[in-house]
Amino acid sequence: MQLTNIIVATVFFLAAVACLGSLSRLSQLHQRDVRVGLGGVLATVGFWSLLQAIQMLTLSESIATSLFTGGLIIGFATPFVWLYFCSAYTGRTLHTERPYIWSAVVLYTTMVVIKITNPIHGQYFTAEMATEPYPRLLVNQGDIYWISFIIAYAMTAIGIFFLSRRSTIRVGRRGN
Repeated sequence: MQLTNIIVATVFFLAAVACLGSLSRLSQLHQRDVRVGLGGVLATVGFWSLLQAIQMLTLSESIATSLFTGGLIIGFATPFVWLYFCSAYTGRTLHTERPYIWSAVVLYTTMVVIKITNPIHGQYFTAEMATEPYPRLLVNQGDIYWISFIIAYAMTAIGIFFLSRRSTIRVGRRGN
């Protein structure tokens, strides 16, 4: 194990601790849906970071690939909970409307199935262990990866748009 791996793993681990540790403070938020959305963002980012940290510490290609796939699955959930949070925080109701919920479930499930079946079709990514300049999983993204990447960042941009056009609502601590 090289120092580079340990440093990178430590950074990801500290990010995971910060995100997951922050979950205990969510009860201070007044609005339930905002709490749920922000909790989802912190949990998905935290668990993704934890998987990344562990992946940096393994030298096994199969374990690293499994951790990478798990990270892809958890990571792709982040834009969905981000949109939930942004909708709730800005006073919108999209996160409660069935057509949007079902569309999200279908899209997410479809992408998870594609990611899980990647060893069969190899269209999402290929991976191999590299040793230079430090040991790590070297990933080559396929076309389906880039499609999901564009979808995820488009969803993130929509959330940012929601925040930039925020409705006036009270989001504060209980008791204020």
